Amino acid sequence: LTSPPGIADFVLQPVACVAGAELLGLLPAAAPSGGPVVVVDVGGTRTWVSTVAGCGREVLSSTPLEFGGDTFVDLLVGHLIRDFYGDGASTKKEDAVDTRQELDDPAALSRLYEAAAAAVIELSSKTRTDVDVPYLSMDPETRKPRHLNAGVARGVVQAEFESWARTALVPR
Repeated sequence: LTSPPGIADFVLQPVACVAGAELLGLLPAAAPSGGPVVVVDVGGTRTWVSTVAGCGREVLSSTPLEFGGDTFVDLLVGHLIRDFYGDGASTKKEDAVDTRQELDDPAALSRLYEAAAAAVIELSSKTRTDVDVPYLSMDPETRKPRHLNAGVARGVVQAEFESWARTALVPR
């Protein structure tokens, strides 16, 4: 704000995304030069789909969708809980918030959410990651601690999201 005119300027996020993609060579070579580009920005709680005019770098339209990074974390937590406790403790994919009811220990659930959030971030740049949460619960029969140690592929989160999106985002 204190720099001389022409040195610094505010740029809308979708426009900055397209400029960065051009700079890094991420846009498809077959795209028409200067043609519109669709930008999908997955934020923490909301996702924006914007159309940006390539040449003028102006935002033609933006539409918010009611999901974000938190949704991916919720879906991964649901998957991990179903995997950890078996199908008998299964949660509904279309209602990811219900996963919070599967663990009655708030501290264990918090640790599981932290591990899932770290895994989702790691899966944005890798195809696989490990999720380790020691002492997640106690085995009711042996009274020994149970540890969650699961390998997760990016495809697992994608499949969970696809299943959730079919029920939550697609009009019936």
